[in-house]
Amino acid sequence: MQEKLSHEKTIHYERSLFGLHSLGIFIVISIFSAILKGLISLLALYQR
Repeated sequence: MQEKLSHEKTIHYERSLFGLHSLGIFIVISIFSAILKGLISLLALYQR
């Protein structure tokens, strides 16, 4: 009984870790795209 409970806790922990991981990837991608847009607009201003 105790073993099953700890196993379920491990599964829950892995799931939450996976959620955090995908959230981190999403944040990194959004920050990266924002920086990219900023660089492109700066280049566009510089080209004029």
